[in-house]
Amino acid sequence: MKHNIALYIIAGLLMISQFCNAQTNVVVLDDNTQIQVHDKLSVTCKMHRKLKVMNEDGADAVDFVCQCSNDERITSFTGVITDQTGRILRKIKKGDLLTSEYSHEMATDDYMTYFKYTPPVYPITVTYDWSVQVSNGFESFPTFAPQTDYNVEVNHASYKLTAPASDICRFQCINTNCKVNKSPVDGNTVIDVSLDSLKPILKESYSKPISQLIPRILFAPVDFQYKGTSGSMASWRDLGMWFNGLLAGRDVLDNDAKTRIHQLTDTCKDVKSKIVLLYQLLEKSTRYVSIQLGIGGMQPMAASEVCNTGFGDCKGLSNYMRAMLKEVGIPSNYAIISTHENRQFPNFPSLALFNHAILQVPLKGDTIWIECTSPDLAIGYVHSDIAGHDALVMTDDGGKLCRLPEYADSANVQNSVIDMNLSADGQTTINMSQYSYLRQYEDKLHLVSDDDKERKDYINDVMKVPSADISKIDVTVHKQSYSVPAIQIETGLSSRGYVNITGSRLFVPLNPTHKGFYAVESTGIRKYDIYRSYGYLDEEKITIHIPEGFIIEARPRDSTYQSPFGTLSFSVTCKGKDINVHYKLLMKKGSFSVDKYSQLHDFMKSASSLYSQKIVLKKM
Repeated sequence: MKHNIALYIIAGLLMISQFCNAQTNVVVLDDNTQIQVHDKLSVTCKMHRKLKVMNEDGADAVDFVCQCSNDERITSFTGVITDQTGRILRKIKKGDLLTSEYSHEMATDDYMTYFKYTPPVYPITVTYDWSVQVSNGFESFPTFAPQTDYNVEVNHASYKLTAPASDICRFQCINTNCKVNKSPVDGNTVIDVSLDSLKPILKESYSKPISQLIPRILFAPVDFQYKGTSGSMASWRDLGMWFNGLLAGRDVLDNDAKTRIHQLTDTCKDVKSKIVLLYQLLEKSTRYVSIQLGIGGMQPMAASEVCNTGFGDCKGLSNYMRAMLKEVGIPSNYAIISTHENRQFPNFPSLALFNHAILQVPLKGDTIWIECTSPDLAIGYVHSDIAGHDALVMTDDGGKLCRLPEYADSANVQNSVIDMNLSADGQTTINMSQYSYLRQYEDKLHLVSDDDKERKDYINDVMKVPSADISKIDVTVHKQSYSVPAIQIETGLSSRGYVNITGSRLFVPLNPTHKGFYAVESTGIRKYDIYRSYGYLDEEKITIHIPEGFIIEARPRDSTYQSPFGTLSFSVTCKGKDINVHYKLLMKKGSFSVDKYSQLHDFMKSASSLYSQKIVLKKM
């Protein structure tokens, strides 16, 4: 009996051990970064990283990747990969590193230096040591972020930045309150910080993006020199003044372009009409190409160059649109924004978190934000990658942080009108007319360019009608300028598998568009708050035509569910041979405390149950 108990304990410990290991894909054994600032033009960065890759899910961590340029070069590199016994699997020298090749979709001064390795066995230990020499100035320092992804554990990590006392450096902690030490040493200022014993972040449903969970610290100078320019990040205003210098003289157009612009717009009676015509010109005459040339990839191509070549990146296209608007007397402001980070730090001006450029057009009583790289989008529509995000707007007085608008949950509408004809033998014909607005319009824009097969795959996935024979799919985009954009889908299909026949009864699912609605797992063990990136309103009005010789034997009751996460109402009315079904679901965006997870589970379970209901028809 004692032996059996011991075996049970051992077996239990093994199960716990396996469970824990399954939650950790990578263990960062030691991560050390040392930054030596020599002056405003030169920096040496020495990095050491030793990690243990536990399984194939952590395989990406094995690869070495470093972004370089003409002014940022790897000066030394060594690497070694060993198995769990310490046997060397591979030694890597600097000469083993590869360099990314030029792509026809990108013009860039930057290049990637990398090394890829596929382990024959797990776990393995990877150690990389390398140095990077930065010349010709800098506007930021490497970020301290040793925990790079979900399921990454960190044993120890440290960061040390040494700079002349006259060169003031700043830092900003994100998702951590660890102590950052700052002290004078021999005429220098030394900033150092360490993190120990970071538990892995487990990926949970409805959790924030990993960038909003991992601890990291940003570092940046106050005054800087960068690729022949000088600037200050003492304030957002100052940073904007530096950016204005990058834009100076780059909004000039040649005479032919000016003539074409005036021929297009001079007969317009109002400002908004001119903006629309110039946006359409941008759409028809240019295409997006990623370009990372000019002042570290931050200075846009000259407007005349974009006009003549017909291509540009977000910077060049936004600047070109700015130049065209200027030519017709409409002032606009170049702006940079992040498509990943929704917030910038009011007291930490920095370029570290920005990755995109757009245009702000301030009008009397209105402000128009123009995305210049996505011609499929309606002008005036603020798309999901930037809605509600902070942007740095370059005004004549310098930089100014502005927050873009975002749409109310109830405005992201999907309206579906569905007509279902039933036959006594179970044959079902379904016709649907669906309009989707704003965020739901954006989610379906791919249908415009999808081929017939891709559209059918989409309808099959959305409607989940067994053995569907799709006879029609029509897609129409409604994107009148400055109005609420919409996408219209008209589809028709038939199926012998939608209705279940048992004896003299037909079991008819009531809602074909939400069949199989997702219900979250019921576990009460959760660490992080619940996060929903956007909300929406779905409404279905469904008419079911009862076949001759059948009556309604059973129907579900009208229901309404409410929770912090949304509301759902359902009703059924019968009139003659028609059954009218009405669903209305409002899902809310936002952050919700972890203790509300059971309410989320209950609400989603109720919604799933409600969407799965059937009506029973009996043969008379």
